[in-house]
Amino acid sequence: MASSEPSSSGGSSAFSSVHHLCQDPLQELARRTQAGSKRNALLLWCQSRVSGYRGVEVTNFSSSWNNGLALCALLHTYIPSEIPWNELVTPNGLPVDKKRCFEVAFRAAERDGIQTTLHLQDMLATERPDWNAVMSYVTSIYRRYEVPLGIASHSSTTNMSSNVSGVLS
Repeated sequence: MASSEPSSSGGSSAFSSVHHLCQDPLQELARRTQAGSKRNALLLWCQSRVSGYRGVEVTNFSSSWNNGLALCALLHTYIPSEIPWNELVTPNGLPVDKKRCFEVAFRAAERDGIQTTLHLQDMLATERPDWNAVMSYVTSIYRRYEVPLGIASHSSTTNMSSNVSGVLS
């Protein structure tokens, strides 16, 4: 005899997953990747996206992003026509011009609807950029390309900084 009660393996878990994604896409990423934290989950996502890009090794949200190549590589995986990768990196994996890498990345991201929250002069002036600022910007890239459009509109980008601040929890 069929039960009129909903199955525990039915759509409720899918609804729950979508609900979590609406609330906090990084939390859902952490759950899916079993990375332990939102920061680690985002780092793993970055590493998987840029794997194989010459001169790019993402191990953190600070020094790994200090020359613009990681940003260019990450964006190149989504909008290759906007990032002239081979013009930005030397055969031995160094940026041709650090400033140009950042300018190309910021311009391409802005054209695709991602507001630049990093400051060019700050990124050029230090070998260890503020990890929280870099992570916040990378989170906006993740939200733009990995969170379904209807869900992304429900997730306020103004909540992004609070999500990033709570990453270590």
